[in-house]
Amino acid sequence: MEVSTGNESPHSHRAYRGVIDLLAPHACVVCGSHMCSPTRGPLCGDCFERLLAESHGPVTYQCQTCSIPLPPRVGVCERCRRETYAFSRLTAACPYRGVAARVLREVKFHSRRSLIPLLVELVSPLVHHDSTSVALVPAPSRRSTIRRRGFSVGRELATALGRKLHLDVLDLLRQRSHAEQKKLAYEGRWSNMLRSVRAVRARHLPQTAIVVDDVFTTGATANACAVALKEIGVQFVEVVTFAMEY
Repeated sequence: MEVSTGNESPHSHRAYRGVIDLLAPHACVVCGSHMCSPTRGPLCGDCFERLLAESHGPVTYQCQTCSIPLPPRVGVCERCRRETYAFSRLTAACPYRGVAARVLREVKFHSRRSLIPLLVELVSPLVHHDSTSVALVPAPSRRSTIRRRGFSVGRELATALGRKLHLDVLDLLRQRSHAEQKKLAYEGRWSNMLRSVRAVRARHLPQTAIVVDDVFTTGATANACAVALKEIGVQFVEVVTFAMEY
C-alpha cells in the first residue's frame, strides 16, 4: 500500500539524509541525532521509546474488526460499520503518524531495509495462531515499485515474521498493472484494487491466511487480497500491518 509522503520535498529529504549518513554513520533516521552505540538499528533510544508510546499496546475497548481503540460499549468503529470486508480481522501495531509514519517513509521511499527488524519486533506480538493451519501471505506490490525500491516491503516483512514465528510464508498474491492507489479518491481505490489483485492456486492451502502489509489506509488493498484468497479456497483471512490510518 502506497501512502503520501506529505509536503516534504523528496529531493531535499534525500540530500539531508545523505549528508547525515556521510557525517554521522550512526545517526538516527528519524531525528538525525548521533548514536554512539546503536541498539535499535538506525533508530535512537528516544525515538524508539516514542514509537512504543505511539503503538496501540493492550487496550480494554477496541473495534471488533480492525482493533483500533474505542470508547466503552461501542463495539465496531464507524469505518467498519460502513464497509463490508472480506477479511475477518485486522490488527495494526501503530497509528500512521509521528515516529511510526517517519519510520515507514524511510523504509518505503528511502529503501531503509535495515528498519524491517524493528517493524517485525512490533508486529510479531499481533500474530497468535497455530502454525499447522495458518500461513503468512505478503500483500503484493507493483513491479515498478519493486524495481524502484529494490524490494517488496510486504514480502520482506512477511518473510522476517515467518522466520521469527516459525510460520510458513506463501507468496500467493499477484498485482496486475493499475493506477497508483495514492492518486485515487476513496471509491476509486476500492474498484481499482479489486480489478488488480489475483491469487495463484497452490496444491496445499492454509485454513487461515494472514495477509501482511505495511500500512492500512482505506482497506482497499487488504479487502482485494482477502477476496482473491477466498476465490482460490482459503477459508479465513486476517490482516496484520505495521501501521494504520485513522
